[in-house]
Amino acid sequence: MNFGITTFVTDEALVIGKKEGQSGINIDRFGNARLSVMQEDLDLPYDTPLEIGIRDEVIEARYVETFGSAEDGDLVAVPDSHWRLSLAVNRGNAARALLLSVGDEVRLKPSAETA
Repeated sequence: MNFGITTFVTDEALVIGKKEGQSGINIDRFGNARLSVMQEDLDLPYDTPLEIGIRDEVIEARYVETFGSAEDGDLVAVPDSHWRLSLAVNRGNAARALLLSVGDEVRLKPSAETA
């Protein structure tokens, strides 16, 4: 099931939110939240710490190349086979852990510790 969303970059964060007539977001059978953001949109090196904003919460994550680069239970942003970013919990279910639904707004930005 897909809903329309749009992606735009601000000085502070990459924002993914609902907008009519745009490309989709979905949650796969493993609970990974596939975003409309392409890997190149993030323009960061692998292993960069990230702040993931969902609703009024900010959660620490890491941008990784593969699940093999993360420990079990780590929250990561990882490119999928089509070079789109997915929020995932290694050997877990990100949608369940983060209470994500299709169409939720998600904000990504480098963590303050990288500055």
